[in-house]
Amino acid sequence: MSLRRILFLGSLLIALSSLSLPSFAWHAAGHEATAWVAYKALGQAQTHTIADMLRKHPDYALWMQEKPSEMEEDLYLFLRAAIWPDDIRAPKHPSHHFAHSSWHYVNRLFIIDGQASPKLEKGKHILEAIALNSKTLQSTSPDADKAVALCWIFHLMGDIHQPLHSTALVSAQFPEGDRGGNLFFVRNKTRTNNLHSLWDGLWDKETAGKSVSDSGVRERVDHVKLLKVVGRVLKQYPANGFKELGNTDYSSWVDESFALAKRAVYLDGKLPIGTDTHTPGQLPDTYEADARKLGERQLALGGYRLAAQLKSLLKL
Repeated sequence: MSLRRILFLGSLLIALSSLSLPSFAWHAAGHEATAWVAYKALGQAQTHTIADMLRKHPDYALWMQEKPSEMEEDLYLFLRAAIWPDDIRAPKHPSHHFAHSSWHYVNRLFIIDGQASPKLEKGKHILEAIALNSKTLQSTSPDADKAVALCWIFHLMGDIHQPLHSTALVSAQFPEGDRGGNLFFVRNKTRTNNLHSLWDGLWDKETAGKSVSDSGVRERVDHVKLLKVVGRVLKQYPANGFKELGNTDYSSWVDESFALAKRAVYLDGKLPIGTDTHTPGQLPDTYEADARKLGERQLALGGYRLAAQLKSLLKL
């Protein structure tokens, strides 16, 4: 089925106050790609059952106001579910009361020198959030509550596979942690960015929509372009190539992401540290290409695991 650009209302991004708290995980493109992989991994009857649950969501009517006629509704609901927990961070969002900033991450300390500050929050937030929302899905809670929990499961399966949502780097420069790379500034040949934003936005340029569409709505992701990313991910990383799919322990998934953060994000502590935009660390020439390759593997793994968890939790 051909796809045209899909328009979404933009959401205001809000600043996060905790020094140990990462900002958004994958941007919209990454979360939607994860959900799209899951959609492709499930059968039609399964995706329709899940979409029917999402139709009970408190924001379903709002979502449908933004749905283009060209896109299949079940797929559209998968994509909206995956980004909803980030959308509601905006204080003006009508469902902001469902937001939980601390649910998006867990801190495993990567100490390269110095000693961690006692102020650094370690927590198990994302693990507790997955457990809580899984319990809601398997309970006799109202359908609307289950739909909200379902969105969180969609989203957290993306978050837990973003390496910088599993760690806080501690060094002499960052005794209270680098906020999952938000305080760690780096530079490539053309621009300076913080490390977290770089990893979040690995597909932003490739999938960018128009800043403002003809109808006056900001377009976060061009879904025709995103479909190409998803197709590439599915071809490069088929489900039968992942021995990790036999592992269903969420805590060990965090261990996996933490190991990737140490090795591939921080280069085993050898990535030059920059503490502000004036003194950024210089990225190796192949860093971003390597990050994108690893990131796409994580999108695939996260999507396949999301599909498996949905089947298990919902007994599909």
